[in-house]
This record gives sequence, structure tokens and C-alpha cells, in this order.
Amino acid sequence: MNVYVIEDEILAKQELIYLLHDTGKVKVIGEAEDMHQALWDINEKQPDAVFLDIELENGNGLDLAKQFNNMKKRPMVVFVTAYGEYALDAFELDAIDYIVKPIDKVRLQKTVDKLVELNSKSHLENNVELVSSVNKEKKHSITVRETDRIIVIDTKDILYIGTENRQVYIQTLEKNT
Repeated sequence: MNVYVIEDEILAKQELIYLLHDTGKVKVIGEAEDMHQALWDINEKQPDAVFLDIELENGNGLDLAKQFNNMKKRPMVVFVTAYGEYALDAFELDAIDYIVKPIDKVRLQKTVDKLVELNSKSHLENNVELVSSVNKEKKHSITVRETDRIIVIDTKDILYIGTENRQVYIQTLEKNT
């Protein structure tokens, strides 16, 4: 899962990135100290989640999080801040979590686990389009988009449906889709 870190304190940013890498479940694909640079990068790189400080040198992380709503792919947001009083405002912006500094490694791991689970569910919903067949003869089939084509799978032929490496797989009697 790809994440982006926005923190204007150098040591706090380095610690957060180190702890995120240490979870073994996320890849930090970008970092910024500046709100404008962060907004540009996030729109360009489209991370799955953003770890965001609230009190930034050139603005407020809550204001930045509001701007994520206008993006094509809205990242999940986790606020990481020294200020506990903004928690209600953060959750009103649909924050996934709110971590108060100093960062507890176990607490961060729980947050990352939650993000990975939510990302997996979201990925499954977005990448497998299951459509009920209108044709009465095929009422026990599903239609699935496979790369650039649509295929019909008889549900009785499905052995397994799962995800791996952000991809959805359907194992049928004939092949993997």
C-alpha cells in the first residue's frame, strides 16, 4: 500500500517514515513539508493514504485534507499531530485515524493494519465489476472485467476468489482470471 507523509518538522517526519517502513506493510512514495507541494504530489502520485500533521509551517492540515475531496482518487487520511484538540474536526473530515505524538509503534501498527484492510476492501469493490446477467439462461453467471475485455463466468465453475498484490483473482475450473 502506498502512503504519503506531510510533516514540517524534519525529525518527526524521519521518525514517522522509519516507523512506517518498519511495519512492513506500506511504501512511502512521497513526503512534503509544504502544503502546496504535498497537494501537487498527492494529485500526481495518488497514494492510498496520507499521514498528515495538522499544524504546518505554512498552513493547516485540516484545510489540506478538505482539498482531498476534490481529487479523482481521494486518499485515506491519518492525522499525526501533537495537538489532541483537533480530533473531532479530523473525524468530521472522515479521517481513518488520529495519532497524538509521540508516536507509539504499536498504535501506528494498528492504524496501518486498519488502512491495509480498508484499502483491500476498496480495491476489491473498485476492480471487480460483478453484474447480474439479464439472460435467463445465464442467471447463475457473473460478468467480470479482465484487463481490456469483459468475460462471463458461470458461478458453478468458480473455485476461489481472492486478492494478492492489489489484484483480484478468480480461480475457475478452466483458468485463473
